[in-house]
Amino acid sequence: MEIEISKEAKTNRDAYQAMQAQMELDHFGKCVLMHNGEIVGIYDTSSDAYAVGCEKFGLGEFTTELVGQKPMHLGIFTLCLPQK
Repeated sequence: MEIEISKEAKTNRDAYQAMQAQMELDHFGKCVLMHNGEIVGIYDTSSDAYAVGCEKFGLGEFTTELVGQKPMHLGIFTLCLPQK
């Protein structure tokens, strides 16, 4: 079974990868909140970034990146993300 990544997630991931080296120098260990390919906030914890993302944009309309850490695979929970 192939899992399709949402357009929002792909846009944000591509944007983050383009600035990853600088982010790791400036914000290592922080959590970045992204929407529409742009950083909209930098937080101390992923739970803070997630809460703000849900409140501002709604579930499935943002992503978070842990600066300096490999992306987390959600496994089966990826299927719970809304598809557009």
